Amino acid sequence: MLIIDRTKVQVLVESLLGKPWETGAKGPDKYDCWGLLQHIQKELAGREIIDAFDPPVKLISLTRYVRDHPARRQWKEVPAPVHLGAVLLAHVTHPFHVGTWLELDGGLILHSQFATGVTVDTIPALKVAGWRRFMFYDWIG
Repeated sequence: MLIIDRTKVQVLVESLLGKPWETGAKGPDKYDCWGLLQHIQKELAGREIIDAFDPPVKLISLTRYVRDHPARRQWKEVPAPVHLGAVLLAHVTHPFHVGTWLELDGGLILHSQFATGVTVDTIPALKVAGWRRFMFYDWIG
């Protein structure tokens, strides 16, 4: 179990908010959702997350991409979010966005997306934005 240093989490999150999104970006000035997950995991939990490879364009292939990605072996699906756990998000069925769960202010998801760059949102706010499915994962290494 990770010890939550709320001050460290808040300082890091505040330093990242508003940084722009860019495909394949891993920081420090721009992030895509996977690059941000990697950065947060390394900075706050000391975890090295396997690089994502370019996802295929077709949705059927995207489903296989998410299912078969080597990083999936580093995580286990859990019924409820855990601090610094990964959150896969989907508009309908197939996930294609990822964020990090933070145990702050009742639970926030830190993520980076095209329209907003790096931001934090609650699950209700993400539902309003069209995200319908949330899958929670805990680190198993």
